[in-house]
Amino acid sequence: MSDVAQRDLQQQDSILLSRALAAQAVSMLTGCSPKEAAASVVDGPGDSGIDAIAFSKGGSDIWLVQAKWNDRGRAQLREQDAAVLVTGLQRLADQRYEGFNSRIRASINRINEALTSPRCRMHLVAALAGDAPLSPSVERQLALVGQSFGFADHVPVTVITLGLADFHSAARTDTIPAAADLSATLTDGWHHIDAPYPAYTTSISAEEIASWYDTHGDRLLDPSLRPHCTGRPDPAALNRLVSAPEEFWYLTNGITVVCDAIDQTYLARRAPGQPLRLRLHNARVVSGATVLVTVAHAVDQHPETGDLALVPVRIVCPGDASHSFVAALTQARDTEGSVDPLDLVAVDPLQQALREEFADELHLEYVYKRGAVAPAPNAGCTMQEAAVALACAHPDVSLTARASADPAYLWRPAVQGGAYTRLFGGRPSARQIWQCVLML
Repeated sequence: MSDVAQRDLQQQDSILLSRALAAQAVSMLTGCSPKEAAASVVDGPGDSGIDAIAFSKGGSDIWLVQAKWNDRGRAQLREQDAAVLVTGLQRLADQRYEGFNSRIRASINRINEALTSPRCRMHLVAALAGDAPLSPSVERQLALVGQSFGFADHVPVTVITLGLADFHSAARTDTIPAAADLSATLTDGWHHIDAPYPAYTTSISAEEIASWYDTHGDRLLDPSLRPHCTGRPDPAALNRLVSAPEEFWYLTNGITVVCDAIDQTYLARRAPGQPLRLRLHNARVVSGATVLVTVAHAVDQHPETGDLALVPVRIVCPGDASHSFVAALTQARDTEGSVDPLDLVAVDPLQQALREEFADELHLEYVYKRGAVAPAPNAGCTMQEAAVALACAHPDVSLTARASADPAYLWRPAVQGGAYTRLFGGRPSARQIWQCVLML
């Protein structure tokens, strides 16, 4: 950014975002590190419409990226933008390097080496902070690129468009934390079952539970719980734990932990019920997030509660169990603290399937987790918008009235007197939902 240091702050911010978008596109397409992606940016005077140049590890693939940023998510690749990019590519093909900036000239040798490879492939990338498809005229301009260049006989040229849905998906993936491994000490009173899934029920000291959260924080929570965990303890439970730590075990629902694998180490004699230490690989709390946070706060503020209080813990290793089984474990969460019904619905596998269907078939975004940023109106919809639209399109008009008077009614399953099962139980398609949203 040193080349734009003399610009006003608003211009600098816009340039930074545009260049960051180009770098993110490179990272998504090549799998390179953030540092390498940043180094690929060539934006500036003399870039001939090329904002980033990247190469595959073997050097046979070249990506030429043009990025368009818009604060409102409405960026488009216009005909003049495509024309400038095509002209820049033509100059590279003709090896006419005069006028290119120093950043592009630094890549000339790698470009020439790649073009001499019989496996060379060139990719033109439109990285857009918007959701509108390329116009037919722009598509025609870019489609003719491969036919007009001197190296087209052996270098195929492909066109790639990345939009808001692609960048949102990449952002979600980038924020997925690394797996958490836990050590759990089982002393007396633990029980083990082997089928259908290996599991342990036990009581673990509050001190050890607190150390889990101190070490891993929200990374310990199942992904479906992270957006909804406030990090604040339940006041009533915290008061119980501090005032009468020996009674806490009787008054809490405890914690359920799911993991991918379990290693056992007996601390004394190898026999059922004897002290045992478990190593839980890729562990995540699927129920009892409030309990976990409450215990951590109590031990931090009153360390003596760590030795005096026990926490009921259930450890499950579901292996290849269906996603619905793991989702059911997540739904059976604690009742200490408030639980928004939207959080329970968000773990329904159907909602994840709809998100993927929206992206694959409609190139739109479907947001189903509370607290996530809602897409622009023409970029997709939220689960809440989908439910209201389905309710208004339902033959039973009472659903429309109930949706207006009591929005939570839409998220409760039928067994709880709600409409969720009636709206989503028939498995509406992404296209059907989107048509209802547009109609509404």
